[in-house]
Amino acid sequence: MSCSIIYRWADERDFVSFSFYVPKETKLTDIVVEFTDTSIFCTYGVDLVISGQFYQPVKGPLCQWKMKRGGAREHCEVRIKVPKRVSISWPYPILGDASDEIVCDPQSHFLLGLFYEKENDMDTAVEHWQKAAQKKHTEASFFLGKLCLLNRREPKVAASLLKTAALSGHCEAMYTLGGRSSVTVAQKLSYWQSLLHIHCCVCLFACL
Repeated sequence: MSCSIIYRWADERDFVSFSFYVPKETKLTDIVVEFTDTSIFCTYGVDLVISGQFYQPVKGPLCQWKMKRGGAREHCEVRIKVPKRVSISWPYPILGDASDEIVCDPQSHFLLGLFYEKENDMDTAVEHWQKAAQKKHTEASFFLGKLCLLNRREPKVAASLLKTAALSGHCEAMYTLGGRSSVTVAQKLSYWQSLLHIHCCVCLFACL
């Protein structure tokens, strides 16, 4: 499955919430959301959005989701509410694979990487970012590429990872490629394209 939809999550006292955006023409039948007391499986078309074992057991039968349409907006918001069984703080929402069928999604691997980075466990962090990047998570590819550059290791691997992120529209990856000391014509073009994209984003934000 691909990774073009990235979820956000929030930790509250009694529940955990997830949200993500889908095109406004989306039908409810395009979205699959399944819960158990220990896992979630959510897809949009071919996209694996949220999947894996919860950090802690939840009240599966009380989990709910809805799609909120925003009038003339181009996207609809999908909201998922998961009541906790025990009211404790969650450092991350998904622990890992729940089974051979319900495997950890790319965004959850990325979040796990961020958690282990804060815990100064870079080996485990990199392991999760690699799994996320293998599942086409753009930000994970960028993180790994920057990490290789900072450590001055595997320059070809770094360039490949940054190129993957840049081709997915990651502006900072395009900027990083364009700013390297040995740049090709194509990389310079990507650099100026990234600046143009950033300029357009700034102009669009100013008009809102």
